Amino acid sequence: MKFSKYVLQRINYIFIYVIYCIALFGFLKLIGNHSLEIFIVLATSTILLIGIFLFDFYKKKKQFKELNQLIDNLEQKYLITEVMTKPYKLEDIEVYNIMKKANKSMIEEVSKVKRNQKEYKEYIESWVHEIKTPITSSMLLYENHKTEITRKLNTYMQEINNYVEQVLFYARLDNVENDYIIQKTDLSPIVGNVISKNKNLLIQNEVNIDISENLGEAYTDAKWIEFILNQIIINSIKYRKENPKIKIYSQKSENNVCLYIEDNGIGIKESEISRVFEKGFTGSNGRILGKKSTGIGLYLCKNLSEKIGAQIQIESKLNEFTTIKLILPSNETYKTVREM
Repeated sequence: MKFSKYVLQRINYIFIYVIYCIALFGFLKLIGNHSLEIFIVLATSTILLIGIFLFDFYKKKKQFKELNQLIDNLEQKYLITEVMTKPYKLEDIEVYNIMKKANKSMIEEVSKVKRNQKEYKEYIESWVHEIKTPITSSMLLYENHKTEITRKLNTYMQEINNYVEQVLFYARLDNVENDYIIQKTDLSPIVGNVISKNKNLLIQNEVNIDISENLGEAYTDAKWIEFILNQIIINSIKYRKENPKIKIYSQKSENNVCLYIEDNGIGIKESEISRVFEKGFTGSNGRILGKKSTGIGLYLCKNLSEKIGAQIQIESKLNEFTTIKLILPSNETYKTVREM
């Protein structure tokens, strides 16, 4: 709050005061008062007016400073009227009461939106669990009746299953913290589960897999890491080229395990690498080779990684390779911080 703006807001009062001083000067002169006496009277009243302005200005400045500090410390800033001190001036009270009514309406609307979101997420989760039953049944049917037709159908069912899982994890993204447990986890079985889940897709596309024997242990959640790895492997298969290869290995340090997923696929343009984790970003690869892409897979990987204390990085060169690096904590540091 600047004093110059404060004065400009009261320019009408200042103008009226100047008119009043001119009129008073004329009146006092007319009745025979000496000019020095008139000057003293006008100067005294002017100094008094300036003092009143300064006192009011600094009082309001202090009030607004306290309000700004109060709202800065509020997570839900629309609740400001619930915690601010009720003013005492009549016009301020009227404004305060209007804000209270407006905020009450906003709070009711926010609560309504939150209820609707919660109901929608619950429906999505319920739908996902329901749809997984026929998907699983179809995959089992393929295992018992392997033909060329059922093989193709199974490939489509795997693709559907991946999209369904994306929907489920996307719906849970806002409250991931309630759905995972950070504990010491062996990474080799998790990678094995992902490869097993995609074995038909890998065989069909003649992808050569090279996995290190001991990938190490990390403090993470097995379910979420498995989902992240699954999205990465599916992308490697989707954007393959001739003689596709996927190499999975790890490097260990004092505090971390770095899990690498490297492929020799079509790669990513250098100008697009910084955007691959953006929601809905498909890039050039999503529009070529007849590949359909939602731009959700890597976005989910990035967000879920951060939620469980991991980091995800990507390095790629067009038409040569793509390497995704997952940095996972190998000690209880993250777990301890989370519990605090």
